[in-house]
Amino acid sequence: MEISLNLYNEDGKINSEKLAKATDAILKGIARINTLSLREEQGRSKGGRRNVEASLLLAADKRAGRSRQENNSHQEIIERQENLLRNYAKEKGIWFSEAEIKENSLIQLPSGFESNVYVDPKGVHVIKVIDYRILDNTPQSFIDNRISLYNSEFQETAYELIGFTENNGRFKFIVKQPYIHARSLDFNTESDLIFLRIEMGKRGYKELAPGVYINKDYVIYDVRNGNVKLDAKGNFYFIDVVTKLNTLKPTGGSRQYGNGELLTG
Repeated sequence: MEISLNLYNEDGKINSEKLAKATDAILKGIARINTLSLREEQGRSKGGRRNVEASLLLAADKRAGRSRQENNSHQEIIERQENLLRNYAKEKGIWFSEAEIKENSLIQLPSGFESNVYVDPKGVHVIKVIDYRILDNTPQSFIDNRISLYNSEFQETAYELIGFTENNGRFKFIVKQPYIHARSLDFNTESDLIFLRIEMGKRGYKELAPGVYINKDYVIYDVRNGNVKLDAKGNFYFIDVVTKLNTLKPTGGSRQYGNGELLTG
């Protein structure tokens, strides 16, 4: 399969045929984006077709020189990426209003720090409307870390990107996640904290600071009340923690992010 690296037409609009071919190649394992490792990039595919498409479009735009980060301010980069994803979402019919998500949900759960959470009509998944800028720098960072890398490390609660929205001038991601029926870990109870430390030790992590765990590859932030669940069988579920590579800055690691190129073969 011949895969084009240029996913935009001369007028700057998305070439849907080329995007579909590149996405199919990644989902079939014929190609991959090299931002993360081969194993970690499987989390990008687990995030669904829209997650892969959004990743490809942002990478292609940067590759074409339209979003040269060394010349643009941070705010310009954010606005550029949001506009690209907004146009893509409207073209694909995945630009929703939060009001319709709420109307079509079974119930709204207590809001999180950065998201509003709704239970789908079947009670199997939750739909989260996430204000990514509370804990992430750019839309691309959210896709790479909070969806793709997260899915690789926490497969039992993987996110699927299903759309986008905007409220009060804030661009937001819409993701789907399994609805975990278990009690939230009580971070004010010493016994629960001991259970957590033991579990994280089994997973190869040590505590760096309150709510932060680290190993040679990853740093897990925001491990706090509401983000960790424990069922009656002793199984842990991490549902809203923040995953990032353990890079030189700020955590003294050796991992690096790739340049987002599309690799084939």
